[in-house]
Amino acid sequence: MKAEPAVQRRLLDLAEVDGELDRLAHRRRTLPEHVQLADAEGAVRTAKDKLVGVETVAGDLDRDIRRLERDIEGVLARAQRDNTMLAGSGVGARQATELQHELETLARRQTVLEDEQLEVMEQREAVGVDVEHSRGVLASAEQAVGEIIERRDSALADIDAAVAQDYQPLIDWRGTAIYRLRAAANLVRRLQAETTGATPARLEAL
Repeated sequence: MKAEPAVQRRLLDLAEVDGELDRLAHRRRTLPEHVQLADAEGAVRTAKDKLVGVETVAGDLDRDIRRLERDIEGVLARAQRDNTMLAGSGVGARQATELQHELETLARRQTVLEDEQLEVMEQREAVGVDVEHSRGVLASAEQAVGEIIERRDSALADIDAAVAQDYQPLIDWRGTAIYRLRAAANLVRRLQAETTGATPARLEAL
């Protein structure tokens, strides 16, 4: 039995709506921002790992610098004590010789420590540049993620708006048009969530 022309038109309309919803669902799950976001988030992870690495090196060098400072202070304090004793009265010739020998040893030790301290400080300065660079790279990567998320959310909102514009359901005892419209949009969003793992945007109140 051939359907009435009105029924045929309605069936064609439904087929067109189904096709448009399929196209919107395909557009949602194939948005270029999904791939861009995954790449950008990977860049953030890489930048964070790099920053942690250089900050760890910087922290180790800072500890070495503090250790060397303590060692130098200890040498200076010992040399000051020996000089005080050597300048005092009642110091025998043998003790004076021993003090003078110790002062020479302390002077050599001080030179070694200061040379090592200078080398470590130069390394720390170079690593400091790496730290600042890595922080800048991380900030840029995080900014890129935010921009991509903004573009993605805008595209998803456009898709929801297209669903609202193109899909005009009937009202009957099973539900209102608004209810069915939201249901259709939710199906599209659920498909996107299942296929991409992204959190779907919410459809604004109609």
